[in-house]
Amino acid sequence: MKKKLRAFGEMLCGIFTPARLKKFAAVTTVAAICAGGGAYFLHQQKQAQKILAAKAQTTILANLAREKNIALVDENTIRNTVANLIGVDAQAITYKSIRLKERDKSADFQPVYKVSCVANSVKYICIDAVSGNVVNVKVG
Repeated sequence: MKKKLRAFGEMLCGIFTPARLKKFAAVTTVAAICAGGGAYFLHQQKQAQKILAAKAQTTILANLAREKNIALVDENTIRNTVANLIGVDAQAITYKSIRLKERDKSADFQPVYKVSCVANSVKYICIDAVSGNVVNVKVG
Protein backbone atom coordinates (compact mmCIF):
# COMPACT_ATOMS: atom_id res chain seq x y z
CA MET A 1 0.00 0.00 0.00
CA LYS A 2 2.81 2.39 0.91
CA LYS A 3 4.52 1.64 -2.39
CA LYS A 4 1.37 2.54 -4.30
CA LEU A 5 1.00 5.82 -2.41
CA ARG A 6 4.64 6.68 -2.96
CA ALA A 7 4.34 5.88 -6.68
CA PHE A 8 1.20 8.03 -6.91
CA GLY A 9 2.96 10.89 -5.12
CA GLU A 10 5.93 10.67 -7.48
CA MET A 11 3.58 10.65 -10.46
CA LEU A 12 1.86 13.83 -9.14
CA CYS A 13 5.21 15.49 -8.60
CA GLY A 14 6.04 14.69 -12.22
CA ILE A 15 2.79 16.24 -13.44
CA PHE A 16 2.65 19.30 -11.16
CA THR A 17 6.10 20.69 -11.66
CA PRO A 18 6.95 24.22 -10.48
CA ALA A 19 7.12 25.44 -14.10
CA ARG A 20 3.68 24.03 -14.91
CA LEU A 21 2.19 25.48 -11.73
CA LYS A 22 3.56 28.92 -12.66
CA LYS A 23 2.03 28.64 -16.13
CA PHE A 24 -1.28 27.55 -14.62
CA ALA A 25 -1.24 30.52 -12.24
CA ALA A 26 -0.49 32.90 -15.13
CA VAL A 27 -3.31 31.51 -17.27
CA THR A 28 -5.73 31.63 -14.33
CA THR A 29 -4.79 35.25 -13.59
CA VAL A 30 -5.30 36.30 -17.22
CA ALA A 31 -8.66 34.50 -17.30
CA ALA A 32 -9.77 36.23 -14.09
CA ILE A 33 -8.76 39.65 -15.45
CA CYS A 34 -10.65 39.00 -18.69
CA ALA A 35 -13.75 37.85 -16.81
CA GLY A 36 -13.64 40.93 -14.57
CA GLY A 37 -13.23 43.21 -17.57
CA GLY A 38 -16.17 41.56 -19.31
CA ALA A 39 -18.37 41.94 -16.23
CA TYR A 40 -17.40 45.61 -15.93
CA PHE A 41 -18.19 46.18 -19.62
CA LEU A 42 -21.63 44.59 -19.24
CA HIS A 43 -22.31 46.70 -16.16
CA GLN A 44 -21.39 49.87 -18.08
CA GLN A 45 -23.68 48.84 -20.93
CA LYS A 46 -26.60 48.35 -18.53
CA GLN A 47 -25.95 51.75 -16.95
CA ALA A 48 -25.89 53.39 -20.39
CA GLN A 49 -29.20 51.68 -21.27
CA LYS A 50 -30.79 52.99 -18.06
CA ILE A 51 -29.64 56.53 -18.83
CA LEU A 52 -30.98 56.33 -22.38
CA ALA A 53 -34.31 54.96 -21.15
CA ALA A 54 -34.62 57.77 -18.57
CA LYS A 55 -33.87 60.39 -21.25
CA ALA A 56 -36.45 58.84 -23.57
CA GLN A 57 -39.05 58.80 -20.80
CA THR A 58 -38.31 62.46 -19.99
CA THR A 59 -38.70 63.43 -23.65
CA ILE A 60 -41.96 61.51 -24.00
CA LEU A 61 -43.46 63.06 -20.88
CA ALA A 62 -42.34 66.57 -21.90
CA ASN A 63 -43.98 66.07 -25.30
CA LEU A 64 -47.13 64.74 -23.65
CA ALA A 65 -47.28 67.80 -21.37
CA ARG A 66 -46.83 70.07 -24.40
CA GLU A 67 -49.70 68.26 -26.14
CA LYS A 68 -51.94 68.83 -23.12
CA ASN A 69 -50.87 72.51 -22.91
CA ILE A 70 -49.24 71.97 -19.52
CA ALA A 71 -46.29 74.27 -18.86
CA LEU A 72 -43.45 72.50 -17.05
CA VAL A 73 -40.90 74.10 -14.78
CA ASP A 74 -37.44 74.11 -16.41
CA GLU A 75 -34.46 72.23 -14.97
CA ASN A 76 -32.63 75.39 -13.84
CA THR A 77 -35.59 76.29 -11.63
CA ILE A 78 -35.57 72.72 -10.29
CA ARG A 79 -31.85 73.00 -9.48
CA ASN A 80 -32.47 76.31 -7.65
CA THR A 81 -35.38 74.77 -5.72
CA VAL A 82 -33.18 71.85 -4.67
CA ALA A 83 -30.37 74.21 -3.59
CA ASN A 84 -32.79 76.35 -1.55
CA LEU A 85 -34.37 73.27 0.02
CA ILE A 86 -31.06 71.76 1.06
CA GLY A 87 -29.62 75.13 2.05
CA VAL A 88 -26.37 74.95 0.11
CA ASP A 89 -24.92 76.68 -2.91
CA ALA A 90 -26.09 75.19 -6.22
CA GLN A 91 -22.49 74.33 -7.20
CA ALA A 92 -22.05 72.26 -4.01
CA ILE A 93 -24.66 69.73 -5.13
CA THR A 94 -23.68 66.67 -7.14
CA TYR A 95 -26.60 65.65 -9.37
CA LYS A 96 -26.85 62.02 -10.37
CA SER A 97 -30.01 62.54 -12.41
CA ILE A 98 -32.97 64.81 -12.97
CA ARG A 99 -35.76 62.80 -14.59
CA LEU A 100 -39.30 63.61 -15.53
CA LYS A 101 -41.76 60.93 -14.42
CA GLU A 102 -45.47 60.50 -13.81
CA ARG A 103 -46.44 60.80 -10.17
CA ASP A 104 -49.44 58.49 -10.22
CA LYS A 105 -50.27 56.54 -13.36
CA SER A 106 -53.86 55.84 -12.28
CA ALA A 107 -54.88 59.48 -11.87
CA ASP A 108 -54.73 62.38 -14.31
CA PHE A 109 -51.42 63.30 -15.88
CA GLN A 110 -49.21 64.57 -13.03
CA PRO A 111 -45.58 65.00 -14.08
CA VAL A 112 -42.91 65.27 -11.38
CA TYR A 113 -39.15 65.69 -11.44
CA LYS A 114 -37.27 62.93 -9.65
CA VAL A 115 -33.99 64.48 -8.59
CA SER A 116 -31.20 62.24 -7.37
CA CYS A 117 -28.39 64.25 -5.81
CA VAL A 118 -25.77 64.20 -3.09
CA ALA A 119 -25.51 67.11 -0.63
CA ASN A 120 -26.00 67.20 3.16
CA SER A 121 -27.23 63.57 3.22
CA VAL A 122 -30.08 64.27 0.78
CA LYS A 123 -30.32 61.51 -1.79
CA TYR A 124 -33.65 61.96 -3.49
CA ILE A 125 -36.16 64.77 -4.02
CA CYS A 126 -39.48 64.68 -5.85
CA ILE A 127 -40.70 68.04 -7.19
CA ASP A 128 -44.00 68.75 -8.93
CA ALA A 129 -43.10 69.58 -12.53
CA VAL A 130 -46.00 72.03 -12.98
CA SER A 131 -45.96 74.06 -9.75
CA GLY A 132 -42.34 73.52 -8.67
CA ASN A 133 -43.46 72.51 -5.17
CA VAL A 134 -41.52 69.84 -3.29
CA VAL A 135 -43.53 66.62 -3.06
CA ASN A 136 -41.14 64.27 -1.26
CA VAL A 137 -37.60 64.22 0.16
CA LYS A 138 -35.52 61.19 1.07
CA VAL A 139 -32.61 61.81 3.42
CA GLY A 140 -30.00 59.27 4.35
